[in-house]
Amino acid sequence: MKITKRISVIVMIILITVASIPGKFDTNIGGILPVTAAANILSQDGIGYSGSIAGNEVVGTAFSGYQDWPSGFSKGVSAFAGGIFDGTSIWMIPYNADQLIKINPATGEMTGFSDWPVGFTKGSNAFAGGVYDGTNIWLIPYSANQIIKVNATTGVMTGFSDWPGGTKGSDQFIGGAFDGTNIWLTPYSGSRLIKIDSVTGAMTSYNSWPSGTILGSYPFYGSIFDGSSIWLIPNGTDRLIKVNPDTGDMIGFNNWPSEFTKSANAFFGGVFDGTNIWLIPNNATHVIKFDTTTGDMTGYNGWPSGFTMGSQSFAGGVYDGTNIWLVPSSASMLIKLNATTGEMTGFNNWPNGFTKGNSAFFGGVYDGENVWMIPFSADRVIKFGDSSSSDLSGLTLSSGTLSPAFNTTITSYTVSVDNEVANIDITPTLRDAQATVTVNGVVVTGGQSQAIPLNIGDNTVTIGITTNNSNTKTYTITVTRVAANTITTNTVNFDKYSSATGYQDIAVQLNLFGNTLQQIEINGNMLAANKYQINGLGDIVTLKKEYLETLNPGTHSFVFKFSAGNDVALTITVNDSTPPNNAITPNPTPSIPDVILPPTFDEVPASPSVPNTETIPEVASPPPIKEAPVIPTEPIAEIVEELINLSDIKTDYWAYEAIKSLISKGIILGYPNNEFRPNELISREHIILMISRLGLLTIKRDVSEFTDIPSDYLYYDEIRLAQLAGIIDGNDGIFNPKSPLTRAQAAKIIVLLFDFKIKGLESFDDVSKNAWYFPYVRTLATNNIVLGDNGHFYPNQPITRAQFATMLYRALQLFEKENNN
Repeated sequence: MKITKRISVIVMIILITVASIPGKFDTNIGGILPVTAAANILSQDGIGYSGSIAGNEVVGTAFSGYQDWPSGFSKGVSAFAGGIFDGTSIWMIPYNADQLIKINPATGEMTGFSDWPVGFTKGSNAFAGGVYDGTNIWLIPYSANQIIKVNATTGVMTGFSDWPGGTKGSDQFIGGAFDGTNIWLTPYSGSRLIKIDSVTGAMTSYNSWPSGTILGSYPFYGSIFDGSSIWLIPNGTDRLIKVNPDTGDMIGFNNWPSEFTKSANAFFGGVFDGTNIWLIPNNATHVIKFDTTTGDMTGYNGWPSGFTMGSQSFAGGVYDGTNIWLVPSSASMLIKLNATTGEMTGFNNWPNGFTKGNSAFFGGVYDGENVWMIPFSADRVIKFGDSSSSDLSGLTLSSGTLSPAFNTTITSYTVSVDNEVANIDITPTLRDAQATVTVNGVVVTGGQSQAIPLNIGDNTVTIGITTNNSNTKTYTITVTRVAANTITTNTVNFDKYSSATGYQDIAVQLNLFGNTLQQIEINGNMLAANKYQINGLGDIVTLKKEYLETLNPGTHSFVFKFSAGNDVALTITVNDSTPPNNAITPNPTPSIPDVILPPTFDEVPASPSVPNTETIPEVASPPPIKEAPVIPTEPIAEIVEELINLSDIKTDYWAYEAIKSLISKGIILGYPNNEFRPNELISREHIILMISRLGLLTIKRDVSEFTDIPSDYLYYDEIRLAQLAGIIDGNDGIFNPKSPLTRAQAAKIIVLLFDFKIKGLESFDDVSKNAWYFPYVRTLATNNIVLGDNGHFYPNQPITRAQFATMLYRALQLFEKENNN
């Protein structure tokens, strides 16, 4: 805001700070989880977007001033234009100040940042407003030639200036919004709305203003994102503008209340309460509430006793979940407006030594407890509300990782540590340095570590905070120390001579302590799944003699790896007492190098995660299966009878009924050597072969063929049909037919094949709502097709033949039932 422009315009510009508040709370914006407006609000003032903060009505009526500026910094006039809160610190956006200033809200300590990027010169009237995207602070350029991104952790700055058309004028933007991906710059003297991709920095401009719109001079002061649309707050323009962030289409609203006349320089920023946008008056006579669902406008001008509504009154505001707070520019009071009743209350008991003049503040910040007013002409930052805080500002551990990640508003955490960790150091950091903190009842100093001894299993650590005015808060950490995995024996001998007493399977007992066996390695390489068996409880592993006889004489190291805790080793010494004239040359079959799964469908150990992508992620491809399942040719009755004679499937086997049913329908059979191999990992091509036999696949799209499936491939027709039906997508044009599938990938195929719908809210602890596979797993869970294991689904674990057969069997039962009805 240059002095050469009208003073009123200058003041209004300064007062704007960019804010965006998602109104669609079923989306994830800026890395912030979805919440309802009543429980969690998005801190904003139309000029600065701060992200999600728990709704907590401001209490107390005290004003506190902070002016302990960093060394080398002088607070001049028209210093800052807006501020944002990153969940820990308040950042004041420099207008004429030469530094970006960070404030610790608990102590008032200030830190300056001025390491501007190459090619950028910090002149006067540089920025007006800012946006926090969950990681970075974005400084909105007013006269600056670049938009500046600042890493909130490191302070590193990056500039972006690839403006559409090549140039950026002066006095161009005031405030901005964030839609979860893009930064939107609100036009001030310019006539174009600019969108910046927060990842690439690419810029796009929009100016398709609604028919009849009169932009006027300095048309807007800030903007808001309600989770669906961008809303431009009118200053000089005659209407409120709604922008579709996907298309740039615009709609105008100017059905002003009958008792209200929209003047020039009317509003300065706004706040969003989850349904309504509240326009903060600059020269306007009323606060205007705009219902985003109906388009209705309501005016409020019941100003408190002793308050006169003059010009250039307010510059931005904040919402605490209950009240709208109007930040004074030239007004003499901070105004609280009840968002339900419209009742207004004024506060002007300014701190000693402070004189509230004109153009005092430009924008505000809500930190979950207090209102902070950002100084423009004022000589200090002003905080309003209870000065004490019962929050932690940080929580660190010497071992393990907090789940979820620390956030001052989250009070319950879990962490798992190895058996070797007998003690853990916990360091709580106080937001209010005057508060008292205890760890398991022992008073400690904030910012210093406290050693906690750990027993095997769950250990509860309670951190209590008490403020000087007796406010309290408790944080709880459940630290799980896993027990040491053990094995019944660490050494054993094996004789390769089939007639010797030492020629036998080797069975070892594992003591798991709640852990699960994930894989076995031999001499540093993964042991194939068909080389050993695991009992139903997962604690007895049997190494098959047919496999052991293939090993060369000598010592072989088998290492057992678990979901948590230490590895255990087994050394097998192989010798060969076979008489020379009866030497036997073993002829082992090719193996599938992967880990065996426990033989129950819903008790599968966790495995390393696969990439979160909406296409089916690929898994490392094993060597080809030597014996592909064959399509039965004998009569159905004989097929069912043959199942009883499968050497590895008995009538009491847990998946017997599912396998029998699928064989009876000609969907699946075994191998020519009279084995079904239930614990063997099933390949992608064999799954497609099974589902193609159901006759449900129809062509729904036209896509390029997989590059690794030529037209003469054995299962080309089945794989190509599944691809055209939209059941499979592959990865970068590759299908990897021999690779195994994970449980999550199998869930997606089943849901797409049968077109099942979600029927409830059931889910699993290890299935995040943000995971690509979440809707597919929830669909199967709510249809009782998958049951889980103690609340876990293990989505990234490879699936076996028996497990997929059971999943397909249950899905087919439901499908037939629904179609018969």
